[in-house]
Amino acid sequence: MPSAPTPLRLTFDSAVRLGTEGRLTAHRADGVAVDTVDLADPATYQRLIADARSDYGQPHRWNYEPVVVTGRTATVLLHRTRKPGQRYHVTVDPGFFLGHRGITSPNEWRFRTADAPRSGIRHLRVDARGCGDFCTVQGAVDSVPEGNRGEVRIDVAPGTYRELVHVGPSRPHLPVRGAGAGRTVIGHPNNNCSTATPPWPTCRPSRGTARAGCCRSPTGSTAGAPPPRTELFHAARELDATDIRTVDAGPEAR
Repeated sequence: MPSAPTPLRLTFDSAVRLGTEGRLTAHRADGVAVDTVDLADPATYQRLIADARSDYGQPHRWNYEPVVVTGRTATVLLHRTRKPGQRYHVTVDPGFFLGHRGITSPNEWRFRTADAPRSGIRHLRVDARGCGDFCTVQGAVDSVPEGNRGEVRIDVAPGTYRELVHVGPSRPHLPVRGAGAGRTVIGHPNNNCSTATPPWPTCRPSRGTARAGCCRSPTGSTAGAPPPRTELFHAARELDATDIRTVDAGPEAR
């Protein structure tokens, strides 16, 4: 089963800035390109997330930032999922990161995807440091079979997870628990205005706090347009030790 792309990170000797053109490309072990971030291509700033759909039932393309730079570290979130247990390498054009010579060697920036978790598992661990079953919350969510009848708990380790997370109605009984308020933060540079026609969430918390609520709530509007709504983990959220549960949502939650 495909899972969410794992963020790739590159740390420089000093503070770095993103350029305005150039490509970052992920390749399979045999050299075939499988994904590209092209800074000059508007389409590079959109991607699909899980089974999220628009109000019209079509796959929803989210606007997002494929590269986020913080100080000396660049975090890259590719568009497509990678198969488990495979090896890849990344090349970078000169100037993609301002003042950087680029990366052309297949031996300089390499990564391997983890093996898929065994079937029937009831507890998944997410850890951005690579010490869990998944590095992303969405990866853990996507690994749960649709229509799961039993509870599958997802524990998220301390850290900041730069991702958009979508939990659809086809995966109920899915509690997500953080390591404590201020310790587990999930978010991405994004908002409802930049993500047009969002797929309204079809889940609500059975117990939890406003820090990680996923109920639909208005956040303002423009004249003649319906109010934008919040989406689950759409902005930065802190997960405390009280978990958030997805449940079968009736019309009152829509």
